[in-house]
Amino acid sequence: MAGFLTKQAIEGDGSSTLKLVGFLDDDPKKNNKEINGTKIYTSDRLAELTKKHKIKQLIIATKSLTIERKNEIVDIALQLHIKVSYVPSFEKWLRTDPAHVLAPAKADLLQAIRTHRLLPGRHEVRHLWKHASLIAQAFGQQIPLTVHPGIGYDIISNHPMFNGAVIGRAAQIDFRLFGAAVENLDGGVVLSIGSAIMGPQVFEKSLSCVNNLRLQDGRPIVQDHSIYVVDLQDGGNWDWSKGEPPKTNPAYYLRFCKSFSRMGGKMRYLQCDNASFVHHLYHELNRSRFFQTSSG
Repeated sequence: MAGFLTKQAIEGDGSSTLKLVGFLDDDPKKNNKEINGTKIYTSDRLAELTKKHKIKQLIIATKSLTIERKNEIVDIALQLHIKVSYVPSFEKWLRTDPAHVLAPAKADLLQAIRTHRLLPGRHEVRHLWKHASLIAQAFGQQIPLTVHPGIGYDIISNHPMFNGAVIGRAAQIDFRLFGAAVENLDGGVVLSIGSAIMGPQVFEKSLSCVNNLRLQDGRPIVQDHSIYVVDLQDGGNWDWSKGEPPKTNPAYYLRFCKSFSRMGGKMRYLQCDNASFVHHLYHELNRSRFFQTSSG
């Protein structure tokens, strides 16, 4: 958390001349993983990284290092002629620059620490089902994955540490990431499975945003893309290839069909059990990969 906040502070400061090379971590399992596009390296690679990137400064952000380990790192850095600095406490950081873009996030975190009497240092949350987690697999494969939450209808809203402002900031970051993917959609494919409201609404707003920015830059809107929608419900007995049904037809109010049909590309709808579709798609992709590997 501290390293991530430091990264955002550096990148959000227009006057800063610092260029972030990467994160250092003593955990070998994190080596070569990434956080928002910035690579994580094991601490023993500092000399190698210094030679490759001509590192001039090391910022120690975590507060959980023992004195002995901190001294070891500082000694190595000094031998490499690297300046060492420390991230100040949240309280000092807030008082020093209360107008910073991350000041609200720091204040929220400080309040959570005090309200719930959290001990200093890193807090590990055990995740017993990482092998079956879509989010964990996406992170491990470095595949972009976004979440578009609402306030009040997710189970985490019941947790005493729930903070709507934190959810909102994260959602804003993810909406921008989603928009970056839509920016590269020309000639591509959209596949929506089992999202009757949130999926089409987020895509609709994101595509509108991207197209407006393109028009302002004198560029054409997103085009030549195909849209495939899968859901349990029937499509209202309407042939969506003919356009929208009239408002007097119940099919008009099927958001997952109507919104996607308006999004420029050709929309095809399949009524199917969502889980069955994903399983079949997975097996077909594996089969195709096997045949490609065999023929190659």
